[in-house]
Amino acid sequence: MLNLSKLTKILISFFLVVSISSCGSMMKDRDRWTDRGKIDTKLIIDYLLADMPLPPDSDILEEKTVIQGSGQGWSGKMTFISPLSPAETMIFFYENVAPAGWDLISSTISEQIILV
Repeated sequence: MLNLSKLTKILISFFLVVSISSCGSMMKDRDRWTDRGKIDTKLIIDYLLADMPLPPDSDILEEKTVIQGSGQGWSGKMTFISPLSPAETMIFFYENVAPAGWDLISSTISEQIILV
């Protein structure tokens, strides 16, 4: 028959093994959701910005791009790398946004260019 001390040690060992095992599976779940978030962000960017004109040789930085909304009410911040200067980039958008079906409501030039 097991004495109380031995039973306590067995129970503590069992709970430690279960706890440590669940920590490993939680990390795998976290990585899976992180990967899913990256995939979803790419899908949303591709869907919502497919017809947005971008300067030649520009790349969208997906990890710094944020899009929010639903239905017809979408807004966000698109971050991209462009070989053009800020002034050339602004001229590009002024000339290309409207013909692509987008409306440029306002703009600001500083270290960043903000288009609304």
